[in-house]
Amino acid sequence: MRVRGTIDAALFPRAVFRRKLISDMNEVRTTYDPGRTRVLVVAADAGTDPAAGRAWGLAEALAARHDVILALPAVTGLTHPAFAIVYYNRRNLALMVRDSDAVVCELTVAGDQPFIFEQGRPVALDLAVRPLEAGLSAAAASADFFICADETERQAWLELLAAAGRVNPR
Repeated sequence: MRVRGTIDAALFPRAVFRRKLISDMNEVRTTYDPGRTRVLVVAADAGTDPAAGRAWGLAEALAARHDVILALPAVTGLTHPAFAIVYYNRRNLALMVRDSDAVVCELTVAGDQPFIFEQGRPVALDLAVRPLEAGLSAAAASADFFICADETERQAWLELLAAAGRVNPR
């Protein structure tokens, strides 16, 4: 039986979500400034309050000089005047990476989504996990830049990165 008319969100949540995602992405494309760098910030989890997370803080800081998209792994009603917030899954994340000039993501995201490095975009990893917990993954060995929260975190990661030949003497 074919139903005509409007789509009921309870019966077809994917269709409604797809329309919202396309609407959000079109808004991002129409507000894009060609003179600014397009930066995709990918959060590892949306958590209970994504606005309190490291990815949110990075997106806010980068939005002052760049066009930023904050990608969260869960649908959320959050908005921000300085950057776009979108949901990601494996399929649309590859498209967002391809359409960006640079990518900033947490080590755990890069480990789960290795195609991020195959797009030829510079990738900055936020080393938000402790080095002993994560070890030096293939993602960390492939990244172009690294972000740490403090000097203690930096020193712990430098030892692992130096052992893997990823520290530039400059």
